[in-house]
Formats: sequence, C-alpha cells, structure tokens
Amino acid sequence: MLKITFISNSWNNYHIMEFCKEMDKIENVDFKFIATEKNPEKLKKYGQDKKTIYPFVIEAYNNNCEQLVLERMKNSDAVIIGPISDSYIKERLEDNKITFRYSERVNKRGDWTLLYPPKTVYLIKKHTKYRKKRLYMLCSSAYAKHDFSLVGAYKNKCFKWGYFPKTPVFENVDQIIQSKEKNTINWTGRLIKWKHPEDAIEIAKKLKADNYNFTMNIIGEGELEEKLKKDIEKFNLKDNVFLRGVLPTKDVYEYMKKTQIYIATSDYNEGWGAVVNEAMGYACAVVASKAMGSVPYLIKDGKNGFTYKNGNINDLYRKVKRILDDEKLSNQISKNAYDTINNTWNGKIYAQRFVKLVEELLKGNDPNKLFKDGPCSRA
Repeated sequence: MLKITFISNSWNNYHIMEFCKEMDKIENVDFKFIATEKNPEKLKKYGQDKKTIYPFVIEAYNNNCEQLVLERMKNSDAVIIGPISDSYIKERLEDNKITFRYSERVNKRGDWTLLYPPKTVYLIKKHTKYRKKRLYMLCSSAYAKHDFSLVGAYKNKCFKWGYFPKTPVFENVDQIIQSKEKNTINWTGRLIKWKHPEDAIEIAKKLKADNYNFTMNIIGEGELEEKLKKDIEKFNLKDNVFLRGVLPTKDVYEYMKKTQIYIATSDYNEGWGAVVNEAMGYACAVVASKAMGSVPYLIKDGKNGFTYKNGNINDLYRKVKRILDDEKLSNQISKNAYDTINNTWNGKIYAQRFVKLVEELLKGNDPNKLFKDGPCSRA
C-alpha cells in the first residue's frame, strides 16, 4: 500500500479539499493531510471555513501528535509540502525520498526582481540545495517553471499542477448552456489593482457605445469599489453593471451557472486564478488574460475559451463581442470549457494521476513521459 502525505499550513477547503478527498478514495493508498495551523479567518467570510474534518486530516496544531507527524514524514512513500518550514522534510531529503513542493510563480512582478540580491540568494538556497535529491516541483502556475529555471532549480523535475476547486457534474450540460441568461457577463474577485476590475467597466463602456443590450455582474469587495461605483455612475452604466459585493461561494456559483460570459482580467500577480476553473466548470464562455497562472494550462484559445494579452482592452473587447455575436460559437466554447474541467482538470484526475506519477518514480522510470498534457504532465 502506498503511503502518501500532504502537509501544509492549513486545511484550506477552497484550494485542496477536492484533491485530498479523491486521494482518500483511492484503493491501496494510505493518505493523510497534516494541517499545521488553523484555517485563515478570512475563509469564514466566503463560506469556505467548513467545520467538517475528514478522517484523513490530522490537525497537528490541536493534538499532541508530533511523533505521529515525524513518523509520517519519515515513512511515507511520497510527501507534498506546502508553504511551511523545510524542517519537516529535511530528513526525507537527506535520505533521498520522493518529495514534492508545490508553488505558484515566484517572480510575479517580473524577472527583474531577481536583481534584488536577498531574494535571489533565498531562492537559490531554498530551491537548489537538494537539486540532486528526489525533490520535485508541482507548478501551480504556467510560469513557475520559468521562474525556477532562472535560479537553476528543478531541471526536468517540474510537473503541471494547480488548484482544484469543487466542480459540478451536470447530467445534461447542453441544457445548462441553453438555460443561461443571454448577454450576461460575470467578473468575480477582490476589487484590487492587480485584478483589474476597471477593465470590466471598460468593456461595459464599449458595449454600451455599440448599443449592446447586456447585464454585467461584478462580485467582490476591495479598495477599488468606490471608484467602480463612481465610474458606473459617470458613464451611465447603472442599468447594465451591478456591484454585488461579497457573496458566499454557493451564490457565486449560482451566478456562474446563469452567466453566458466570464471575463478574468488579472495581471501576472495572479498566481493561479481558480475562478477560471470554476467558470469553465459552470460552462461559461471564458475570456481571460494570458498573464494568469492557470490560463495557459486550462484554455486553448478559440476552442474552450479565449485568451488575450494582459492589458489589451481592445483584444478583450473583440473576443467578448465575438461571443455575443455568435450564439453557436458561444455554446460550443461553453461546452468545451465544461468538458475540459469535467474530464481533465479536476480533483479526481489530479489524484489518479498523482498516484501514477509516484508509482513511476518509485519504479525509477522517467515520469516526464507519463502524460502528454494536463495534471502531472511535464511542465
């Protein structure tokens, strides 16, 4: 029986629960998740701080189980480590046991940040010390491999990874697509600078000028909320654009289920962008910035969504218009988006593929040839 352990700072339901639940279902796998801290308080606001603790979860911060944790770290066939101290895996790495980090990109503000010596020294020290050991990187961003390669880390040891929010399974996705409210657009996230909610307002202005009949819902809160309110008033968009504030996750999903188009406008500061998974899973026609870490992995431009160059409002607008003007295209994009999440990029597939990856590594085989694309394929 394979013994696999995932250790991280908190039992964050939103990003990792589905993967862990699916890991626990796999026969001949002894899986445990070790949480070293309580869930962040902010999760309560979004309805994500559920009380359910599954049998495979070890709350290390609540129980006197230090010895149990040390034994799991020592005896597991494979360990995934989150953003916590490397002291948990030091002994494993020295014994050359299979270990995975997972990470978004580390140069979110650009490669020039490596010109800051303390950062470069930190990255080299942390990520190259065990370069000859069986330490691998699960890239939770399409740009992570590039960033780590700049400091000489994880050569031929990077695999596509990501975040895996809960995704729906529809008996008849075509029916879901047909029931969507036409000419509806959704934007969801914190209303902060690097997520660029103002770009959604720019799209609304252009649609209004071109006499489109549409509804845009913006869900979230943040420092730009007052500016957005003023712009909605200034550009006479109050009959088209609605600020919905913070909503529980289940309500956000209801909006996605009814929405035709989802736009994702974050820049390179967006490590992954799980809203893209979610919108595709709810069969939205997604138009997303290529700068987001999830987008190059999830979206094949023109097939299951559209991508645009970060900050190029005209390109974003052209693609939104294209969807609005072509119902057949819109429906096909939406169906392909749903199929992408339902058949490939979800917690169940992640879990199944991760177990196969571990098995190949234990056999001493080349894991880079295991999957051509999708989770656990070569980054």
